[in-house]
Amino acid sequence: MRRSTICSAIAATAILGLSTNASAGQLNYAAGAPASVPQYQSIEKYAQAVEDNSGGEYNLKVFAMTLLNFAEMSDGVWDGLADIGWVIPPYHPQAYPHSNFIGESSLMMKPFTGEHAGKEGWAFGGALTEYMFNDCPDCLAEFDAQNQVPTAFVAGTWSGLICTTPIKSLDDLDGARIRTGSANHARWAEAVGATPIQMSANEMREALDTGVADCAVLDLSNIPAYGVEESISDITTAVPGGLFPSSPFQFNQDTWSSFSTEEREAMLKSAATGAAAILTQYREDMLTTRALMKDLGANFHEADGDVSAASEAFAKDDLKAAARSYAEKYDIQNGEQKLEDFRELLDKWRELVKDVETSEALADLLWSEVLSDVDAATYGVK
Repeated sequence: MRRSTICSAIAATAILGLSTNASAGQLNYAAGAPASVPQYQSIEKYAQAVEDNSGGEYNLKVFAMTLLNFAEMSDGVWDGLADIGWVIPPYHPQAYPHSNFIGESSLMMKPFTGEHAGKEGWAFGGALTEYMFNDCPDCLAEFDAQNQVPTAFVAGTWSGLICTTPIKSLDDLDGARIRTGSANHARWAEAVGATPIQMSANEMREALDTGVADCAVLDLSNIPAYGVEESISDITTAVPGGLFPSSPFQFNQDTWSSFSTEEREAMLKSAATGAAAILTQYREDMLTTRALMKDLGANFHEADGDVSAASEAFAKDDLKAAARSYAEKYDIQNGEQKLEDFRELLDKWRELVKDVETSEALADLLWSEVLSDVDAATYGVK
């Protein structure tokens, strides 16, 4: 089995005397963002759900960017440095190709309007969770190969450009250095004449401050999470679009297998609560951050027509190109059909979340539609 040496995490483990033995009742949860970000509140709700649903048998010790950062997370959960971690599959293209192929499909969406406005992540997170559990055994096999067990998936809000200079036209984009976190956004940058720089979100602030990057692709809700409020002066909201998916409650498989069936069911139910809390928090954060950035004097821009047209043309062509690329690189077959199947799930979840307004209602929906049907006796068990 491949094992990665993560010196900083191992050192932290030694210093803190951590134990990832689930039988001890304490589960170590690693988050790649600091406790100061709003999403930390969602992790606290998840922690409370774990304690409540397990009848007090388990509690979470949360390490906010002190045990593992996002780039280290996948290997850290594999190695058992954390019992649970917030894993971001797009950071690891070789490890999760089937999962990332579907995750990249968010460019097929357009911003929701009217009664659906701001709920793009709710629909995408729900559809992605349903697809992973019910329609993608290859996706689950990828996580199994990494000694991990996912319990829910989420997505952020609409992705835009946060920049140190105004970016509105194709001329502005020509040669601009843009930090991207996923392959589809990197391809978009190339298609519009920019230069993509792929790096972890934890490195984004330094890249913007030092001029290594002129812009970063990020959804507004995550601006405070990475402390880039003072690093940016201009925001272009509509492009490149799409949503960034992740798996916030990824279990080490040995920890997961040590649970009883009832305990695994409690963890799945807690995942519904936690995922709903994250999804609703993202939406609230987007609105709050927009107001914050206006107060800080950031300039908001709409992309010129040439950029919008180029982006729409790219999104249309990229899904077919992605299917070909993933077939060549990772032997993923029937890619276009997989995308069509997922599009149907997106349509379904778009309607499901239309009348949902609270985190509690969204949690009930995730549980009733998907997670309650998972066989806790066998799912993810070695």
